[in-house]
Amino acid sequence: MESSFRHLQLIPARIILADPSIVPQTEGVYYLLVARGADLLRVSGYFRFSSRNPLSHREDAHLYTGASVKLRSRVMCHLVGGADQSGLRKNACGTGIRMQGNLKNRYAGLQSL
Repeated sequence: MESSFRHLQLIPARIILADPSIVPQTEGVYYLLVARGADLLRVSGYFRFSSRNPLSHREDAHLYTGASVKLRSRVMCHLVGGADQSGLRKNACGTGIRMQGNLKNRYAGLQSL
């Protein structure tokens, strides 16, 4: 059986920011790994309800998964948009954690459908 994840890519955010066209403007699924992501989970109370650690890559924690019909536009909203465009940023603002440097130096995982 062929893998469902054959198109999965992990791309550093700095590369996407330097050349957004690397992300296809098609429908797809994305996930974001964030520096200090475990801090955001701790502040939000995540660990009071679950003992499971988030998926991680090196020191970055998986905090968000989404799907979009315009993958590039949606990923860019998370990387450089405001809290009005990104639920992840909105949650970070609510906990007082700055996302600016955290997202720009981390990873977006992408899977085109």
